[in-house]
Amino acid sequence: MADYPLDSEVIRLRTESNISMELTTHDKRTSDYLISVNGDLFHFEYQTSEDKQIAFRLFEYGFRAAVSHGRTDIENSVIMHLPRSVVIYLRDTEDTPKEVEVTLQLPNDFQVNYENHTLTYKIPTLRERNYSAAQMSERSLSIMLPFYISNEPDKATDEKLPELAEDYRETHSAILRMYSEKKLSLSVTQAMLENLRTSTYEIIDKSKITDKEGAKNLMAAMETQANTVYSAFSVDYFADFDRTKRIEKELEQERQRAEQEQKRAEQTQKTFLKAIAKSIARGDIIYDICDRFDLAEDELKNLSDGNKDIIAAMRAEIAAKKNK
Repeated sequence: MADYPLDSEVIRLRTESNISMELTTHDKRTSDYLISVNGDLFHFEYQTSEDKQIAFRLFEYGFRAAVSHGRTDIENSVIMHLPRSVVIYLRDTEDTPKEVEVTLQLPNDFQVNYENHTLTYKIPTLRERNYSAAQMSERSLSIMLPFYISNEPDKATDEKLPELAEDYRETHSAILRMYSEKKLSLSVTQAMLENLRTSTYEIIDKSKITDKEGAKNLMAAMETQANTVYSAFSVDYFADFDRTKRIEKELEQERQRAEQEQKRAEQTQKTFLKAIAKSIARGDIIYDICDRFDLAEDELKNLSDGNKDIIAAMRAEIAAKKNK
């Protein structure tokens, strides 16, 4: 440990941490003592008893301290300055450990700099624009496919619309190809195709394309072309797709039939009420009216009370005819 001059700047730092990426289920965690000496961080934790979680807690507190007080952002790199930590046992036994340790097993590439006591954790990145839709399909990068078109908003112009349509067809084909190779389930395939369609249409709606509806029709034609190519390999998908469409069509036809029947029933009801109102307006005998329309007297009374406007109109019509 380094020696510091007596006039070194010592700052006691806040130990309460409420960072966005919680390591535990607690909203806030508090370590015992955290100071900065000439910019170097030191963390002291006091213990009165054994704690099997002390190693993890020290690492957690150290990480939180680095986020709050020892973080340096440089372009696409983050340097985390963890504090030097020490546990001070106020009560000890023969079992009190001389040291505790945490071992990090990193899944990605990393480099250790023993001289500076640093460990660099390298995380690779992928750029979607570096892959064609076909390459994504070949490499099973299915998660990237629905967003392939989203990286090409510059093609949403009248001049480049053919290129956009071809990219759309290629992406649609790539998704179907992965399904035909059993790399995607039916439900995932359908969801990806719907996502592709939605995102592409949104780009078209926000673009300066003159005929937006025509552009969407062009995309639909590209879908049909891709479906035709892969129909022989994706029988299950298209059978289910056709079945779904057929059911939707039958439900729509049933809804239209129900609407027509309801309209006919309403029209029949109006004709029926109009005939009753006309008889009442003429002053026909109640018994004759009930017999003619197969009604009980209470039903006739309810119809009369509920359709006074119609009856009044009938009376005015009959009076007008008599005056002529």
